[in-house]
Amino acid sequence: MSESTRTPATLFLCFLLSLTSVESGSEAEIIKALEETQREVAWKYIPLSGPAIDKSFSKNVTVQLGKTAVLHCRIKYLGGKTVSWMRARDLHLLTVGRFTYTSDERFRAVHTTGSDDWLLKIHYAQHRDAGGYECQVSTTPPISNSIWLTVV
Repeated sequence: MSESTRTPATLFLCFLLSLTSVESGSEAEIIKALEETQREVAWKYIPLSGPAIDKSFSKNVTVQLGKTAVLHCRIKYLGGKTVSWMRARDLHLLTVGRFTYTSDERFRAVHTTGSDDWLLKIHYAQHRDAGGYECQVSTTPPISNSIWLTVV
């Protein structure tokens, strides 16, 4: 185990692993599994100093013309901060929290209480909807994640 992986959490996980029966696996496989578990535990249970966007969850979206596009933004530890969606090409503020600030009724913010997920739904997607969108958190400075929408 390298010096960089000898954190208290990793050592604790090694201890827990030693208490269980390990059927097979090389030391490298076991260390890799421990490091992955450590990252997962840290992400889920160690509070950060503020909100964090899980960028691995927010993917670019391709939607068929006329169908509903769903853009995802997952935010951990939001606290009392607000999530907004903005269209990048014209810097148009689309939503703040669950409220929609565009006259285009096809756009809707969706959030389930208790969930980390904030969605932007665009009903009846048109070619003009294609381009960049950004979910933002009202921190100082703001944190954000860009998502590209393609309409085919």
